[in-house]
Amino acid sequence: MPFRCALIVLLLWVSAGWGAELRTLTGKTISGELLTINNKEVVLRSGTEEIATPIEQVLAIDLQASNLLTKDLKYKDVELTDGTLLHCLDVKFRGKQAELTTVAGQEVKVPLSAIGYVISDAHDPKVVQTVKERFLAKKRTRDLLIVKTADGQLNPLQGTLGDADEKGETIEFEVADLNQKARPALARIHGLIFLRTPDANAPEPICKLFDNYRNTVVVSGLSLGPDGLTVTTPAGAKIAYKPELVAKLDFSKGKMEFLSDMQPVRVVETNNLERVEHYRRDQNLDGDKITLDGKKYDKGLALHAYTELEYKLDGGYEYFMCILGVDDLVGGNDGPTLVRLEGDGREIKTWTITRKDKPIPVKVPIRDVHRLKIVVASGDLLDLGKHVNLADAKVSK
Repeated sequence: MPFRCALIVLLLWVSAGWGAELRTLTGKTISGELLTINNKEVVLRSGTEEIATPIEQVLAIDLQASNLLTKDLKYKDVELTDGTLLHCLDVKFRGKQAELTTVAGQEVKVPLSAIGYVISDAHDPKVVQTVKERFLAKKRTRDLLIVKTADGQLNPLQGTLGDADEKGETIEFEVADLNQKARPALARIHGLIFLRTPDANAPEPICKLFDNYRNTVVVSGLSLGPDGLTVTTPAGAKIAYKPELVAKLDFSKGKMEFLSDMQPVRVVETNNLERVEHYRRDQNLDGDKITLDGKKYDKGLALHAYTELEYKLDGGYEYFMCILGVDDLVGGNDGPTLVRLEGDGREIKTWTITRKDKPIPVKVPIRDVHRLKIVVASGDLLDLGKHVNLADAKVSK
């Protein structure tokens, strides 16, 4: 890029007010003006210094978070095959192409084959919940065409969806088991759910973008241009963003994982009484916020004695981290609770925790550990009331 063009782009970027806070894998925080971002590095101006951070070291970039999704805004939800979820004012299908207008006014074009589903009235939480529970959560072998009855019921028709007509008025639909093709009017269809096979050749995502209209965009490419930040999704959608629209860029996937977002490969839950207390994710054992020494945590695990959780890491992480302690709000007898961390069958570290102890910040090396096991047990004869929180429990590279 010629120097003059690069300077103009830079001035546009800075004048737009891209104030950012960057967090790295090592725990370092850099605050300043976002100057450059691409698939290789992020550059921030902090004071008079320009600081470049390789993408592989970036955990997250926090920008200007706000909520622009007002209650009176009506929209459709469109999910792409790569997991991108967009709230849209308008959705048009023309032939093999989909044309989307987001609630922010962005124009997005993708192949029809990149659409996972389209649901109308997505501003209504009840509609979204119904669609998720009745249609998306169940295993399917066909596409679904959803119609809405006069009394508001959502009824699915199984079959095979084809292309839209060039005017964008109808879509081909072959009804399951009848071998009959029809072209229902798109305007009368409440939802379309496609059965898609993942594209094995799609580029790998590098981050997720969360915007201020509560959209989630899976990002495989970023570039800086006169129109602001342009992101490309693995499904091929290109979306341009102004500073006021972007809340956060999350690069943590594959670098840092919360254990509450991971599925343990082995769970053991027993008790020397008749009742077994099952472990909780992102909640304490009473179903409330995890709370340690007055501080509440959104993420973490709550475990009762006796519990074992084993996670498959495949040797891909450097550290296990958490804040370890007994929940402020969950009752029970005082007494020692043992927490043992094991890696591939060998003890890494053991802690003894009581209610009187302050929460313990934990950072333990786990390099080359393939199976990580957390064991919570009683330090005396009784399991009653023996439990701990592992707030913000995570593994990182």
